[in-house]
Amino acid sequence: MALGPRSNPFAILTALLLVLFLTTLAFHLLTAQRVPGASGSAGLNAATELLLKVLGGIILLVLLYAALARFARRETSPSTGFVQDSVFLDIVARLRDKEHELERLRSAAEERAREIESYNENILRSVSSGVITFNRESVVTTFNDAAGRIMRLNRADVIGKTCAEVFGAGSTVAGLLNRCLSAGETITREELELRLQQGERIWIGVSTTLLKDREGSLIGTTFVCTDLTEIKALQEQVAMRERMTVLGQMSAGIAHEFRNLMGTILGAAKLIARQTPPDSPVHESVQTVTHVISDMDHIITQFLNFARKTDLDLRQVDMGPWLKRVVEQVLEQVPPPHPHVEVTCFPDVPQIRIDEVLMRQALGNLVQNA
Repeated sequence: MALGPRSNPFAILTALLLVLFLTTLAFHLLTAQRVPGASGSAGLNAATELLLKVLGGIILLVLLYAALARFARRETSPSTGFVQDSVFLDIVARLRDKEHELERLRSAAEERAREIESYNENILRSVSSGVITFNRESVVTTFNDAAGRIMRLNRADVIGKTCAEVFGAGSTVAGLLNRCLSAGETITREELELRLQQGERIWIGVSTTLLKDREGSLIGTTFVCTDLTEIKALQEQVAMRERMTVLGQMSAGIAHEFRNLMGTILGAAKLIARQTPPDSPVHESVQTVTHVISDMDHIITQFLNFARKTDLDLRQVDMGPWLKRVVEQVLEQVPPPHPHVEVTCFPDVPQIRIDEVLMRQALGNLVQNA
């Protein structure tokens, strides 16, 4: 067994034990040969015992050497240690790679969630209709800018509050929300009047949608509302115009009845005028009645032709007598005591072309207002 600088220390220890064993064996042999008075059977027994000791020692040395060699190989084998270290390092490296991959996926998921949230916020901010979302506890979770403009509310003052706190427990919105959450009802379109906190009343059109999770359980509802205040105002104007149209039609019928009655009066007045002398006071009064009836007939004609273009009925009129007649007619409509009015015209005033009815209406309005 050659020992070098790189010899295994366990091998050296084994060699030393072997030398020690051989030295002890030689010593026992020399001692046995020198024992005095040993008989043949006793010498045989001693030799047998010595042989058993030698065999036992050899077996013990072999087992010890084998155990030391195995332990030495396990502890000092560079290839086995390298493999074990490389496997461990490889596992650690893979775990680190998986950790980095998980971190990257987590960051990507968070970024994706932020993008989706930002995208949804942009949609809610851009849509012209108001969008309000309530959870199962009637708490407002979504309130876009359009809803704030329609209901004159600030988003920060609404989010996180209940429907009763925002709109009132007895409001129409609260009743609509109760129908959705309690009965699971979906409302396609409903118009309702809403009283705001400032006392203003507005009309809104509301459509509702139920919100459910993946298992189909109800988790809330969404209100989509539009402002109908201006539309309602236009509808009221249209309704007023329709009522005025009906009133005009009724008035036209009444005007026709008045015209028929005035025709009877005018015929009787003309008959009386023919039967009275021209210079009598009765004839002058009948002429006044005739002119008034003619003016009323003209006014009724204008009333019936209100929607049409009015044509001027221009005639040559002597202003002196015409003014006197108009003043007398206006004074008769003034309650007593009647003021005394004198109409004086220059004799050289020429005749002018006017629409007698329209001028009489204008002058009569001026005199009555005065």
